[in-house]
Amino acid sequence: MFDGVGSNKTNWFSLARLKQSSYADLYNSSTNAPINFFSIIGHQKPSRRVYRSFYINSIWKGCSKDIGWLNILDVNSTWGCRTWEAVHLTELPAILYSPLQTGAHYEEVASALLAESMSVSVR
Repeated sequence: MFDGVGSNKTNWFSLARLKQSSYADLYNSSTNAPINFFSIIGHQKPSRRVYRSFYINSIWKGCSKDIGWLNILDVNSTWGCRTWEAVHLTELPAILYSPLQTGAHYEEVASALLAESMSVSVR
Protein backbone atom coordinates (compact mmCIF):
# COMPACT_ATOMS: atom_id res chain seq x y z
CA MET A 1 0.00 0.00 0.00
CA PHE A 2 1.27 3.46 -0.93
CA ASP A 3 0.56 6.96 0.35
CA GLY A 4 -0.44 8.81 -2.80
CA VAL A 5 -1.17 12.19 -1.21
CA GLY A 6 0.55 14.88 -3.29
CA SER A 7 1.88 12.34 -5.78
CA ASN A 8 1.65 12.20 -9.56
CA LYS A 9 1.16 9.36 -12.06
CA THR A 10 4.68 7.97 -11.56
CA ASN A 11 6.13 9.08 -8.22
CA TRP A 12 3.48 7.37 -6.08
CA PHE A 13 5.34 4.10 -6.73
CA SER A 14 8.39 4.62 -4.53
CA LEU A 15 9.93 3.24 -1.37
CA ALA A 16 9.39 6.59 0.36
CA ARG A 17 5.63 6.32 -0.24
CA LEU A 18 5.35 2.62 0.65
CA LYS A 19 3.21 2.20 3.77
CA GLN A 20 2.66 -1.56 3.88
CA SER A 21 3.95 -4.68 2.13
CA SER A 22 3.32 -8.41 2.33
CA TYR A 23 7.06 -8.96 1.82
CA ALA A 24 8.81 -9.33 5.18
CA ASP A 25 12.06 -7.80 3.93
CA LEU A 26 10.71 -4.83 1.99
CA TYR A 27 9.15 -2.44 4.51
CA ASN A 28 9.35 -1.71 8.21
CA SER A 29 11.43 -4.70 9.14
CA SER A 30 14.68 -5.26 10.96
CA THR A 31 15.73 -7.46 8.04
CA ASN A 32 15.13 -4.97 5.23
CA ALA A 33 17.02 -5.98 2.12
CA PRO A 34 19.06 -3.44 0.16
CA ILE A 35 17.13 -1.86 -2.71
CA ASN A 36 18.78 -0.65 -5.91
CA PHE A 37 15.59 -0.02 -7.92
CA PHE A 38 12.09 0.98 -6.82
CA SER A 39 10.52 2.72 -9.76
CA ILE A 40 7.48 2.64 -12.01
CA ILE A 41 9.74 3.60 -14.94
CA GLY A 42 12.25 1.00 -13.80
CA HIS A 43 15.28 -0.11 -15.76
CA GLN A 44 15.11 0.93 -19.40
CA LYS A 45 18.07 0.07 -21.60
CA PRO A 46 17.02 0.49 -25.26
CA SER A 47 20.50 -0.35 -26.59
CA ARG A 48 20.11 -3.85 -25.08
CA ARG A 49 16.33 -3.96 -25.66
CA VAL A 50 15.67 -4.36 -21.95
CA TYR A 51 12.52 -2.68 -20.63
CA ARG A 52 11.63 -3.40 -17.01
CA SER A 53 8.91 -1.29 -15.40
CA PHE A 54 7.25 -1.41 -11.98
CA TYR A 55 10.69 -2.61 -10.99
CA ILE A 56 11.56 -3.39 -7.37
CA ASN A 57 14.98 -4.98 -7.15
CA SER A 58 17.51 -5.68 -4.44
CA ILE A 59 20.74 -7.10 -5.82
CA TRP A 60 22.40 -7.12 -9.23
CA LYS A 61 25.38 -9.41 -9.29
CA GLY A 62 24.99 -10.93 -12.72
CA CYS A 63 21.86 -12.71 -13.85
CA SER A 64 22.48 -15.83 -11.80
CA LYS A 65 22.61 -13.85 -8.55
CA ASP A 66 19.85 -11.23 -9.08
CA ILE A 67 17.35 -10.81 -6.23
CA GLY A 68 14.15 -8.77 -6.18
CA TRP A 69 10.39 -8.54 -5.75
CA LEU A 70 8.71 -7.25 -8.94
CA ASN A 71 9.60 -6.74 -12.60
CA ILE A 72 7.25 -6.14 -15.52
CA LEU A 73 8.81 -6.95 -18.87
CA ASP A 74 7.49 -4.50 -21.44
CA VAL A 75 6.31 -5.64 -24.87
CA ASN A 76 9.44 -4.04 -26.38
CA SER A 77 11.77 -6.33 -24.41
CA THR A 78 13.63 -8.79 -26.57
CA TRP A 79 16.47 -9.61 -24.22
CA GLY A 80 16.77 -10.58 -20.59
CA CYS A 81 18.66 -12.74 -18.17
CA ARG A 82 18.63 -16.16 -19.84
CA THR A 83 18.05 -18.15 -16.68
CA TRP A 84 15.00 -16.36 -15.33
CA GLU A 85 13.82 -13.52 -17.55
CA ALA A 86 14.27 -14.59 -21.17
CA VAL A 87 12.13 -17.68 -20.64
CA HIS A 88 9.13 -15.33 -20.33
CA LEU A 89 9.82 -13.20 -23.44
CA THR A 90 7.14 -15.05 -25.41
CA GLU A 91 4.49 -13.92 -22.91
CA LEU A 92 4.93 -10.14 -23.05
CA PRO A 93 4.05 -8.12 -21.20
CA ALA A 94 5.17 -10.44 -18.43
CA ILE A 95 4.60 -9.68 -14.76
CA LEU A 96 7.36 -11.35 -12.77
CA TYR A 97 7.16 -11.32 -8.99
CA SER A 98 8.62 -13.09 -5.99
CA PRO A 99 6.31 -15.93 -4.90
CA LEU A 100 8.06 -15.96 -1.52
CA GLN A 101 7.52 -13.89 1.62
CA THR A 102 10.77 -12.11 0.77
CA GLY A 103 12.58 -10.99 -2.34
CA ALA A 104 13.43 -13.93 -4.57
CA HIS A 105 16.69 -15.15 -6.00
CA TYR A 106 15.13 -15.05 -9.46
CA GLU A 107 17.07 -17.93 -10.97
CA GLU A 108 15.99 -20.32 -8.19
CA VAL A 109 12.26 -19.65 -8.71
CA ALA A 110 12.23 -18.86 -12.46
CA SER A 111 9.26 -21.07 -13.26
CA ALA A 112 7.15 -19.56 -10.45
CA LEU A 113 7.79 -15.88 -11.24
CA LEU A 114 4.98 -15.27 -13.75
CA ALA A 115 1.77 -13.63 -12.52
CA GLU A 116 -1.51 -13.81 -14.43
CA SER A 117 -2.48 -10.21 -13.74
CA MET A 118 -1.74 -7.11 -11.71
CA SER A 119 -4.05 -4.33 -10.62
CA VAL A 120 -3.57 -0.84 -9.28
CA SER A 121 -6.42 0.49 -7.14
CA VAL A 122 -6.87 4.12 -6.19
CA ARG A 123 -9.16 5.38 -3.45
